[in-house]
Amino acid sequence: MADTVVIEGTLTPCDELRRGERKTVAMSDRIERLVAGGFVTIVERHRDPDEPTAVVVEQTPEPAPEPADPEPVTGPPAGNARAEEWLAFLQSKNVDIPVDEHGNPPGREGLKAIWAQVSDGA
Repeated sequence: MADTVVIEGTLTPCDELRRGERKTVAMSDRIERLVAGGFVTIVERHRDPDEPTAVVVEQTPEPAPEPADPEPVTGPPAGNARAEEWLAFLQSKNVDIPVDEHGNPPGREGLKAIWAQVSDGA
């Protein structure tokens, strides 16, 4: 009989388990691939007492690489660009951005309105 493990779904979408859902399964290559991909984590391991003990190396997914610096922006982003792109553009132009009581900048439409004001509607 193979080792059994209790796996738990992570934030990474997967058809095996939902986030936080747990399931007891036999350890297999598929389970090892799910762990390596960051789709599930092993929360408990039950060893078969009849099998010889082997050294098991826990695999943890590598952290995501740091995002590269965005390329320099010359003109305003497209009207449907994400708010983050509008914010980066306005900051590159040294435009003062107001924040709410939680320290958050305005959304895309608010940032577009700020650009319209400072660029005289251009």
